[in-house]
Amino acid sequence: MPTTPTNAEVIARPLVLFVGTLVLGLLFDRLIWRIPVNIPDPPRLILGGVFVVVGVLLLFSAVASFARAGTGVRHAAGSSALVTNGPHAFTRN
Repeated sequence: MPTTPTNAEVIARPLVLFVGTLVLGLLFDRLIWRIPVNIPDPPRLILGGVFVVVGVLLLFSAVASFARAGTGVRHAAGSSALVTNGPHAFTRN
């Protein structure tokens, strides 16, 4: 009789995927193709800061929706509920 897994069966840990993607992107930028950006420094830095703040707020919102549902964020710990609100109303869990 087949058993149902209680945790996500992922290819690699999220940290490995994140760091690997970051390193590949930096290598691509430095070694293969560099897009010239003709935006002055102050607006470019402000826009970058806005993206960082929005990303951090999205992270906290996602973690809060998992906490409200009573399930853990770690993929290896298993899940006790399906989160369908907050940022997860628009994306897959």
